[in-house]
Amino acid sequence: MKLINKLGNILACYIAIALLTLVVTCGHASMMVAHWRLDETNAPYRDSGLASNPLILDINTTTASADLGIAGAGTELFWQSVPGISTRLFGTNSTLQTDSFGFSFWVNPIYMNAWDNLIAKEMAYNSGVPTYSRIAWQVHLVADQGNGYAPLEFIVRGDNRANGDFYGNVISTVALPLTTNNPTGIWYHVAGGYDAATGGLRIFVNGTETDSGNGVAGAHNSDGSPFDVGTVKNGPDFVFFAANTIIDDVQIYNGSLESNDVAYLMANPGTPLGVPTVSQFTASDPNSNVTATFNSFYGQLYAADVSTNASNFLFATNVTASSTDYTTVTLPKSVIDGIFGSGTRQQLYLRIRLLTKTPDCN
Repeated sequence: MKLINKLGNILACYIAIALLTLVVTCGHASMMVAHWRLDETNAPYRDSGLASNPLILDINTTTASADLGIAGAGTELFWQSVPGISTRLFGTNSTLQTDSFGFSFWVNPIYMNAWDNLIAKEMAYNSGVPTYSRIAWQVHLVADQGNGYAPLEFIVRGDNRANGDFYGNVISTVALPLTTNNPTGIWYHVAGGYDAATGGLRIFVNGTETDSGNGVAGAHNSDGSPFDVGTVKNGPDFVFFAANTIIDDVQIYNGSLESNDVAYLMANPGTPLGVPTVSQFTASDPNSNVTATFNSFYGQLYAADVSTNASNFLFATNVTASSTDYTTVTLPKSVIDGIFGSGTRQQLYLRIRLLTKTPDCN
């Protein structure tokens, strides 16, 4: 969250309008439907979003292991000879059933192989199609480039085979290390998504965007089948297997992510879109107006709180986000004085917190 302090004497003309809700044309805003921080020591992994959508361990696969994450703890997906199948974590909540979708997650490769899977959406059991196509969509590694690195493929097939089995794919520009080519433990940010209305399909690796030239609109990805992290099933059959990697901060949205979304997620591990980082700062002039600019979604309700000791925060005002990207709120000195009195303050802290979420207003 970018916080900006301004001198009070140059903001007097803005005080009357600073706290008003602005009316603007609603832009596209993909809403988060699940966020797994993966901070637990073992499954189930709690969904820290608004839905109760835990990631559950498939007991026929290798138990995930807690490890250091990009934001707090992370989870290692790996393989053991018993049960002989690499880790599969899955979620089944109805909020995951979206035809358009976006994703964001971090991986720290341990010993990955070509064609290993990272995340995927399952489809209803269908043994009548080739094994490699028995998914609605997935993000997985492809072939070794010949240097011990492999790019990622994001592919959408849809879960309704009556409409075909291919709605586009894209290969990332940035490649990830295979086997032991990541000795320093570098984290890679992976994001992207698919727009069922336009066929737009893209993937970002460490902020580098690659768009598909063959995306097709109309994929149905919402038949009720599970979302998987790691190994993937189709009915009783295992069809893809997990990469050996630490994974963290897995976020799923109900629409494709844009470049500015991805830039924010990459710069703020552990913080989903529309939820500002709750941070505290000392105002350079604690006896003046204070302005905060924070990442937001249009129409969402936030609260601005103030404190003089960085611990006991008091509510100052509600803020309805005025844009899909960033919203600015100014707290006039008169409002702050109404909370703490007009005496001289030695320090002042401000924080922004999310109160409610509103639906996508497309």
